[in-house]
Amino acid sequence: MKDQKGQGRGREFQTLFDYQRCVLLGACLTTSEKKKLLRNAGYRLKGFSQIGIHRLLVKASSDDEKLARRIDSMFRNRYDKRAEVLDEYSEIEIVPMWREYLTGDDYQWLIWASMTDAKLSDDFAAGVLGDFHALQHKISREAGKKTERIEKLCRKVEALEEKLKAARKRERNYKRQCSESVKSMNLNERLLAGLKKKLEDVEQFAKDSGVGQVNSSLLKLRIRELEFTVARNADEIRKHIASKDRIQIQLQVVKEKNRLGRDEILNLLDLMRCKDADCIKCPNRDLCDRNVLLVGGITRLESIYKDLVISTGGDFKYHNGKSNAGEKLLQERIRWADVVLCPVDVNSHRAALGVKKICKKMEKPFMMLRSSSVTSISKALDRVAAGENNLLR
Repeated sequence: MKDQKGQGRGREFQTLFDYQRCVLLGACLTTSEKKKLLRNAGYRLKGFSQIGIHRLLVKASSDDEKLARRIDSMFRNRYDKRAEVLDEYSEIEIVPMWREYLTGDDYQWLIWASMTDAKLSDDFAAGVLGDFHALQHKISREAGKKTERIEKLCRKVEALEEKLKAARKRERNYKRQCSESVKSMNLNERLLAGLKKKLEDVEQFAKDSGVGQVNSSLLKLRIRELEFTVARNADEIRKHIASKDRIQIQLQVVKEKNRLGRDEILNLLDLMRCKDADCIKCPNRDLCDRNVLLVGGITRLESIYKDLVISTGGDFKYHNGKSNAGEKLLQERIRWADVVLCPVDVNSHRAALGVKKICKKMEKPFMMLRSSSVTSISKALDRVAAGENNLLR
């Protein structure tokens, strides 16, 4: 390490290694700033994702010396004045300062200084990158724990969905039974009213004709039977209404639990998502800028699958695996995709064979998954992000 105070910040941005420039650009620039730099340098950005823009800037800053000088000037104006405070400290004293700043959001100037300040040794710069790398691993581990939590919540949501489905079915049955009881009661009431009218007519006829007492016992017995049936129908209707009310209360409880479960899943996914979608913050950033197609899976979890892919920097499309939409749509989706995931547990054998056939024809990498669970999809994305070469083609 050099001993002179006040000297430093002598390394220029364009002289740094690619991985150092990647860290600096990812940590120190927002996506809008990256876009502005690239547009001013004459690059067209249509169709680029936020991560694609980051990668393009890293490459362009290596190839375009004018752009690299502009970035160097931007960083010097932004951080050099503040980094002068480091002249008052030895390298050993700066280490705990750096680690304290790393726990917050205001560490960018120290990353810049570690890589460009000639006063600071290469070992210090390597230590900064090592700490930053460890932070990424920590983020990745935390994301893994959140993914496990999401999987548990998804299973709960699926169980609640089944309860909701069963409760709705019971509600429909009670409504149907109640409707049938009402129809039966209305019919019996009409019959009862008719018999009572008939009894009145018979008794009136006997009185008017002077016949005297007539034997109407059978008619009265039939009337009593109908009155009993009507009362029983009314009792059944009351029971059906009470059951329907209980089911509706259960439905509301299950719906609320379902909503809370989904909200917690989305909150966890939001915590996993990089706020600026910058490559340096993404635990699985090698997935960035890839188009991921999921064929099949649990349709109700489509939004969760989508959030899982987007949270790691990819783009997502979904196909339910059914052939009623035609093979043309599936071909279009596979043509768009960089990688295709196909869980076989909820897919038909025909759909799985169709995916294999089209992927091989288009030379698209694909993965056949045993399970459509969030954990299974997450592990598959990890393999894609790791750049494994054993994906099927």
